[in-house]
Amino acid sequence: MLRPMDRIEASCPQVDAPKLSTCDANLVARQASRRTARPKRGGNVLGMRIAAFALVCCATACAAWRDSSTVPDASPDTPPEASPCGAGRVVTSELVDFDSTASQPIGVFNARFTAEGMPAQIFTTAPNGRFDLCVHAKSPMIFDVDAPAAYLDGKAYIGGRGLGLHPLSFRALTQARASTLYTFDANRGHVLVFLAGDRSDLTLDRAHGPPLAGDDEGSPGTYTWAPGNGGRYVLFPNVDVSSPTVTLTGDPYGPHTIPVAAGKQTFVAIWFVYL
Repeated sequence: MLRPMDRIEASCPQVDAPKLSTCDANLVARQASRRTARPKRGGNVLGMRIAAFALVCCATACAAWRDSSTVPDASPDTPPEASPCGAGRVVTSELVDFDSTASQPIGVFNARFTAEGMPAQIFTTAPNGRFDLCVHAKSPMIFDVDAPAAYLDGKAYIGGRGLGLHPLSFRALTQARASTLYTFDANRGHVLVFLAGDRSDLTLDRAHGPPLAGDDEGSPGTYTWAPGNGGRYVLFPNVDVSSPTVTLTGDPYGPHTIPVAAGKQTFVAIWFVYL
């Protein structure tokens, strides 16, 4: 024959702890009461009162737990957080010294990239040269570059297609450093291209000095420069600036119309992969 508490246990469905019901409270109280010596028939009235008191207290506590643990879920209609770039995308970037290496990094601090035609979009480099850029998903963007100290100011051209899959790494030149590589002409432009994906031979449609290619295949993170127009970086020195733009070709997403100016550096980043 079932005792009163056994009837409660048999009639209560099994539920998880976070959803304790009054029935579960009764079961907990029953276990507590069993730890108290079971009174003989007609015997210990005090033990029965303690068990009844535990039952009431546990039921109250369980109900409070159930009410306090009920947290409404976020509405499925809640819109996601807006991207800081709106319809564009965030591209992780860095601006480092021309001779920066993986073992001895030299970030260019406090350089400012301002989106052309959008003066409110200003991106400033951190002490290690890192910064995040907002670029269009498909169309290229141009930025005015205000470099600190003796580094050359200029423009940055960032091709939109495919970017975001690889961080961008720009290298900043000073006139003194450029003069160790070629005869620096302050009346001409200086274009340094970063190829973020695969590499190909690049060309400009305007007169310029012999191009230099920078690669780190022999020692990752340390670039060596040699004559050529195909590398991780390609430097076109002393570019004719009789027109404010030149055309860069050689990659599948080209041609690219990039800005040039006398005595300034043009930072270019393009991305592509051959399938």
